[in-house]
Amino acid sequence: MTGEAKDWRWPWLGAVMRFPVTRIVIAVGMILAGLLLVRLLLFRSYDLLDIDPLRSTSWWLAVGIMAALATHLTYIAFVRLMEQRTASELALRGAALELGSGVLIGGGLLLVTVATLGALGYYRLEATNPWTALIPALGVALFSGYVEEVLSRGVLLRILEEKLGTWLALAISAALFGFLHFGNPDMSLRGLLALTIGAGLLLGAAYLLTRRLWLAVGVHFGWNFVYVVFDLPPPIVESLFESRLSGPHLLIGDASGVESSILALTLCMAAAVVPLVAAHSKGHFVRPFWARTTEATNNETMGEETNP
Repeated sequence: MTGEAKDWRWPWLGAVMRFPVTRIVIAVGMILAGLLLVRLLLFRSYDLLDIDPLRSTSWWLAVGIMAALATHLTYIAFVRLMEQRTASELALRGAALELGSGVLIGGGLLLVTVATLGALGYYRLEATNPWTALIPALGVALFSGYVEEVLSRGVLLRILEEKLGTWLALAISAALFGFLHFGNPDMSLRGLLALTIGAGLLLGAAYLLTRRLWLAVGVHFGWNFVYVVFDLPPPIVESLFESRLSGPHLLIGDASGVESSILALTLCMAAAVVPLVAAHSKGHFVRPFWARTTEATNNETMGEETNP
């Protein structure tokens, strides 16, 4: 659960800062500003070293590490300054286990997808590149896994849930998560819907189960790392394997990526059911504010009626 918030020194300022939209805008702005600073610093550093970043194996790893670190520190600062609490959702105790479990889940789901497509003859390995191709894959997976989860689950889902309740916040954050990928190469409406329904639901469920970000970060990292390593389209960076994916679009997905495959979508949705049910049974779901208000009013009314 999140750390306990403290009262603001000036009540009017606390009311403004506690408003969900205000906090979301400030959090997203702070994180994007941190990412922009990282980009400028890295480009400047590579320029001074006379290294072409697009031809450097270390570029994506440097981007991933620096972006994750900047996002981590910025989010902690936001929570401390704007919410007056500690960011317990990023507490390090138990993080390794949750992160590792998530990597196995996310990577495992995509490996099952690739293996199934391979068994059907739709996915074929054609060549292998040097092991150094794993370095940019790590960077891409680290950037997307950490930065996107902090934004989508740490900021959007968590804050929206406070007023709108779990189900509505989960739906909105999943839809916005899909929209974040609108600029991806060859992204289609089918791909956006698949990311929203499959990935958005699974990653949101991982957060709701633990009320921490590490499991969701691990799932996201594991999926994207396997995605790059096995050269699944669309190409992002150099992959460890060179492959060919061909067959019916219903099974392999369209040009936007294998996430739009009915196989991958079904696996992600099925995998999301377990943590969602477990989170609900643990009482981790929150009702919307209007339901809580109605319940409080009914309780007060019943209390008055039972008084002598």
